[in-house]
Amino acid sequence: MSEHLKILVLNPPQEVDAEFIDYPHFTGLPCWYLAEALERDGHRVHVLDALAVQGADYFPLRHGRGLFGVPHVSLLEPLRDAEFDVAVLHFSPFSLGSRSEGLAHLLRRMRQWRPTALILGAELYTGGMHRLTPDGARLAREYPELDGFVTLEGERTVPALVRRWASKVDAAGGGASLETGMRLREGTDGVAAATGFLVEGERWNADELARVSAPHFSEAWLEGTRAFLDRVGRLPRLSQYAVDGGTLPAHFSRGCPFACSFCSNPSQDYRAVPLEVAETLLARAREAGATQLFVLDDAANVRRDFGELLAAVEAAGLKLLFPNGLRADLLTRENVAALGRVAGELTVSAESASERVRRELVDKTVKLEHIRRVAEWCAEESLPLYVHWMVGFPTETRDEVQETLQAARELLDELGARPLVQFATPLPGTRLEGQHGGGHRAGRMQHEPTWVPEGVERDGLVRAVRLLAARGRQARTAKVIVNVTYRCNNHCEFCAVGNRSQEDLPVEEIHAILDRHWNEGISQLDLDGGEPTLHPHLFDIIRRAAQKGFSPINVTTNGRRLSYEDFTKALLGSGLTGLLISLHGASAETHERITGAPGSFAETVQGIRNVMRLAPKSMDFGVNTTLSTHNFEQLEALAELLAGLSVPRLNIQFLTPFGRAAAALVPDPDRAAEVVRRVIERWRDRMAFQVVNLPYCHLPGLEDYVAQDLGKLSRTMVFVTREEVNLYRYLARTRRYDDSCRGCLYRVACDGRYDFAEVQD
Repeated sequence: MSEHLKILVLNPPQEVDAEFIDYPHFTGLPCWYLAEALERDGHRVHVLDALAVQGADYFPLRHGRGLFGVPHVSLLEPLRDAEFDVAVLHFSPFSLGSRSEGLAHLLRRMRQWRPTALILGAELYTGGMHRLTPDGARLAREYPELDGFVTLEGERTVPALVRRWASKVDAAGGGASLETGMRLREGTDGVAAATGFLVEGERWNADELARVSAPHFSEAWLEGTRAFLDRVGRLPRLSQYAVDGGTLPAHFSRGCPFACSFCSNPSQDYRAVPLEVAETLLARAREAGATQLFVLDDAANVRRDFGELLAAVEAAGLKLLFPNGLRADLLTRENVAALGRVAGELTVSAESASERVRRELVDKTVKLEHIRRVAEWCAEESLPLYVHWMVGFPTETRDEVQETLQAARELLDELGARPLVQFATPLPGTRLEGQHGGGHRAGRMQHEPTWVPEGVERDGLVRAVRLLAARGRQARTAKVIVNVTYRCNNHCEFCAVGNRSQEDLPVEEIHAILDRHWNEGISQLDLDGGEPTLHPHLFDIIRRAAQKGFSPINVTTNGRRLSYEDFTKALLGSGLTGLLISLHGASAETHERITGAPGSFAETVQGIRNVMRLAPKSMDFGVNTTLSTHNFEQLEALAELLAGLSVPRLNIQFLTPFGRAAAALVPDPDRAAEVVRRVIERWRDRMAFQVVNLPYCHLPGLEDYVAQDLGKLSRTMVFVTREEVNLYRYLARTRRYDDSCRGCLYRVACDGRYDFAEVQD
């Protein structure tokens, strides 16, 4: 019996927190490493991966949980029909945290159907920062059908145990029961003894790893994995990596020589797979139809021949994804250039800008100059860069948190390095847990600090991190705003372009502008002015933009021409998706004092009525009001008027120091903010609000309603004069910090107050 055993390697469904870390969708890979080792011993091995069978997907469960693969009951039929002498179940980090009723039921059935088989659990090598140390007593109690459990890496140890078991059965005579062979557990009470049940897996060195690191995947598994990844690749957490059916997981190395305090890496024994084996893996991936490899290495560029590996990948015509990031201090200029060709993006980890935090709390030797150097190289190569940061370590001070957030913002603003900020969390098995207690769920890293520095409010820290993330998301141009005309039938006292030449931008030039921006990958469009409805070719501009694929397409207007029903119908039917109408008072007296246009109030209100009556439900519609000394006290009356008209959204805009705006028109920000607060608190159940150009500090507790300038980072403004500017940088010229801004965490997203001492043209 010792040769040609029938062995089943099972990767069960993966039950995970909805906010999972690491990569449960690739837990089938370790099963193939083990299968390769067992086949080398002459056994017939079948891999049954619940993530690669028909119907495998992601299924939301109760209590913030989810399941990758198929429900456990879906495996009953293939398991009942399977013939095996030995079964090895892969227990990934996601399986080890708590008892799974579904897995327990599968094991009971497997024991019932194959009473004499050897059934082992095995941790195997998954990699990643999330690792749980197996609790032998608990596993034996919760899964009594298991005959033993192999911890850590198992490609050497599991085959040895199988050989030992088979020889014992042979010695007892063919057909002997398992009891006459070998049970690894001891005792009869269902609880593992101190020894016997848990067996520590022996780690292979780099030469030995060469035997299993380029496994032969079955056609059935490849087909099932493609279908599974095409389905789950739509999940937000996976779509950021563009995971799809053309993706295969891979390890080019195991372990990590570093020991960050927040990581539960299973081994500090770093071993790189030999380059010639990596080349074999690449060839097999190409033969399998893969277009990219999802590299699960914990420290992928520690290997000395990293440059040669990248060259081999490029020669194979494959792309690489490095979700765990690379060491910035080990990257070279040549590496970054090669990554630009084979990876499409790069992630590195800074963790903290504070040297003390990095040295004493993180135990990381990467320095900020390493991160900045890589960021400069990436900017030169136009290679998107993401930088991991972490705040909220025990004993970290407010100044150190601010130092990190500010450094992240500076790298973003200066070099386009997008920040990925998490909270330090004592995950099970980490030194943070050992030193400070904890054992929190992984999802907490994304949402909630475990420790908050003295002098920092928990909600304020969370909001600052979110604002920095939002700033990062807006860092690349996504929208073009075209001022199609400077002509206007109002004469607003604070108009930003009211002192410019009253002319239209020719329609041919507008079409050329849109074509150029579309070819640059920009697909969102705002048409502004002046008053865009006065442009004689507005409908043609919108129709052509819609036919090209621009979406959304928005128009900002004073609404006066919309008082005519035929014009409203034509505009709404031109391909428009969003409309914003400006109304600056609840009465004709107030509105027309600001617009300088008698009769404009009645026309604008009628325009709003027409839109509310004629616009499709899909139309994104709102009203904008700009606050000045002449109208801010009427904001409550305006909100009541708009609520009566069932307007779904009100944008409340504070003045910017451009055009006709002057310091005398600027209301006291605290008084105006108090009116804004009353309006939001009264009407937020019936109307959406957005407050523009007001620093967060004026609306404590309502910061989520403050738009600030973040959205403008991704917008290019085209003036009638043909000048093009980044809207954020254009407005930031007149922003200033004052003494009250010192020490404010919101500086990660706020650029201070507008300075009206010198109004810009």
